[in-house]
Amino acid sequence: MRDFPDDWEVMSLKIKRYWIRSIIFSIIFFWLETYPEIFSRMTWTIRQKSTGITKRVTADSESEAAEMIAKGYFDSD
Repeated sequence: MRDFPDDWEVMSLKIKRYWIRSIIFSIIFFWLETYPEIFSRMTWTIRQKSTGITKRVTADSESEAAEMIAKGYFDSD
């Protein structure tokens, strides 16, 4: 979790997998040689060290989450 700003720490991480999409992709692309990557959304619960405020950020990658935290784009509660 190196990408996050210093003032924030990760409390938890949940991965949202889209099982229906995975099954459909598996059926459609079963005969292809290169299997497409299945993406999952991840939700980080983070806490600001200086104030103790907790926020949530949902993104596709750790670097995208770090960018959203730095810009102050948090999920609505």
